[in-house]
Amino acid sequence: MSEPLRGVIVSHAAVAQALLAAVTVITGVRDALVPVSNDGCDTGALAERLTQAIDNKPAVLFVDLP
Repeated sequence: MSEPLRGVIVSHAAVAQALLAAVTVITGVRDALVPVSNDGCDTGALAERLTQAIDNKPAVLFVDLP
């Protein structure tokens, strides 16, 4: 059996957390998405945050970053 798909929202500052909160209010679903912010980090630190959020599992990234 394959692992469930993980959703990761990647965004500026607190936008990812706000989008996650909106999804939770609208759907009532919790723990389906993980927010990741680029706030206060460089490219390497953002890559590390993403690596931790994905955790070597199948994932879809929702990104507003260029």
